Amino acid sequence: MTRARSGRHKLDAMTSAAVRFALASVWPVVVAIALGATLFAARHSDLLAAMFDNKLTSHQRLIGLGYFAGSLVAVAAFYLVALYYRHREHRPPGFNRAGRLHPYLSFVLSGPAIVALTEPQIETHHQWRTWLYIVLAVLAWWPTFRAISSRDRPVQRDGPVLSSRQRDILSLGFVFVLWAAYAYFFAELAITNHHALNTRTIDLGIYDNIFFQSSHGRPLASTLLRGGSHLSAHFDPILVILSPLYRLWPRAEFLLILQAVWCGAGVLAAYLLGRHQLGSRAWGLIWAVVYALHPALHGANLYGFHSLTLLFAPLLFALHFLLSGRLRPYFATLALLLLIREDVALLMCFVGLFGVISGEPGYKRAGWITIAICLVYFVVVKTVFMSSIGLFNQGPDSYGFGYYYKEMIPNKLNELDFVTTLLTNPAFIVAHVAKEPKLHYLLVIFFPLLFLAAWAGRARVMLLYGLIFTLLASRTAVYSSHFQYSAVFLPVAIALAPVGLRRLQEARPKDTSLTTVIMGCVLVASLLVSWKHGAIVENASFRGGFRPVARSLTEATQDRYDSFVELIGQIEPEASVSVTDRLGSHVSNRAEVYQLDQNIDTDYLLIDSRDLRGRNKASLKRREDAGKAELLEREGSWRLYRAVIPPASE
Repeated sequence: MTRARSGRHKLDAMTSAAVRFALASVWPVVVAIALGATLFAARHSDLLAAMFDNKLTSHQRLIGLGYFAGSLVAVAAFYLVALYYRHREHRPPGFNRAGRLHPYLSFVLSGPAIVALTEPQIETHHQWRTWLYIVLAVLAWWPTFRAISSRDRPVQRDGPVLSSRQRDILSLGFVFVLWAAYAYFFAELAITNHHALNTRTIDLGIYDNIFFQSSHGRPLASTLLRGGSHLSAHFDPILVILSPLYRLWPRAEFLLILQAVWCGAGVLAAYLLGRHQLGSRAWGLIWAVVYALHPALHGANLYGFHSLTLLFAPLLFALHFLLSGRLRPYFATLALLLLIREDVALLMCFVGLFGVISGEPGYKRAGWITIAICLVYFVVVKTVFMSSIGLFNQGPDSYGFGYYYKEMIPNKLNELDFVTTLLTNPAFIVAHVAKEPKLHYLLVIFFPLLFLAAWAGRARVMLLYGLIFTLLASRTAVYSSHFQYSAVFLPVAIALAPVGLRRLQEARPKDTSLTTVIMGCVLVASLLVSWKHGAIVENASFRGGFRPVARSLTEATQDRYDSFVELIGQIEPEASVSVTDRLGSHVSNRAEVYQLDQNIDTDYLLIDSRDLRGRNKASLKRREDAGKAELLEREGSWRLYRAVIPPASE
């Protein structure tokens, strides 16, 4: 009986050991499969299409098996070496110890997902599959970051140690290099896109003309706009303040450089936010990189020029000052923010609301002051300076924005309709917000930040304005990462994400590696999302506004641009010009430039025949029929006319 019981115990032990061995062996095999497939794809990129369709030849499959076998040997060697060193450290090897090595190789599992992301145009043809691969790749890195950050740290050896000041200098040096690299890359890309004739009168030409007029003593004037002033659309005196710089290089290219440098300054604000909220220079540096990688920043930066795009960097600075309790620089930055555009005051009311409800000492007073300043400023601007007092800027002499929210205002009653729908039709609101393109937009905004802003506590109230502004819109551009509208949303999300992470860490004080793990995954997520949706690496998804961005000038494109420059060189700088949308941003640096459909007689007409429809076509026909336009030159789709005075009738 005893012998039988002993035999059963031995059998149980052998079975248990066999099961443990099998389980311990499965993971290395899975890792070897992932490693072999990734290496095969990397070395044989010409076979990717066949891999995606599973149409490799027998010979190619044998090569793939060779990669798997080699990877299996490499993985086995890793385990043997690691177990050997564990044995030297007097740690029993065993299967349970081998299992503790698994997380160190978990990141290898991201390889097949990353390979899958290289499928041509996957980001546009298979959006949700793209997100699945990105999520799987990020999840594969989580155990590796956890394992690395949980290791016992080695004892520091004697040697030179950098002082705190030296570390600050090195960190800030990295941030300024990142700023310069961002500004150079995006300025060059924007100018290349402009020289590829990929920009438009709306809106680069309009802003170029505003800068020209403002730098010549006519603040916010523009002959391209209704009433001859940008006040018919927005109040953005920051443009007047910046306009003297325009005299250095009075061309649209100057605006593109200015915008890239201005947006790039946000890396410094992001660094300060990350460092202050998470208590580490390293986390601040990662946060600066995360900001620079974000696709929504790229989209706004490369869609011509807009005053709203100037919101990114100063809003980040303002939120850093507020969240760190530095109220004096916060209010100084608030003054700058209000100069960017009149509706920024509404956004900052929600920032003030956070101050009121935060419960932090001194914040309530600062919150009420913020709300009061912003409301008074908004009312004064709308009633004194702008041509419309309506929230949606409706009026005969203004450019109304009610159509941005046309589904919210079915009876065309503007503000009243909007509020009524919001308060009485929640079923419609849910369906309206949950449209697939809007969900995709939220993923682009929040996934690189791993949705950390959701844990930011009462500070989340600052996101409300951006959520309302974007998700309740009917115009697709408003909830797209390719346009300037993300400026009211993204800086708040970037500022609140470190707050959310800090709160998560404070709620789990024993989990000392949590911040390291999450920051590592944030960096991986940002890199992958930027790769498939940003501007740094070419992909099928990214747009600068409505159109793909021209990344380089081919010889043919350069010749085309040179021909165009020669064509417009015939127009005297003081001459008045009527233009169509495709060409206006190249001649908008003058006192009198008009859109062709404004139907104003000018010295020259610069026309792209692809724009000749509707009122443009009628305006040109009127002048031709009256003998007021003489064709000087035709080059492809371009036409340059000179005004002539028709002979007096007898």
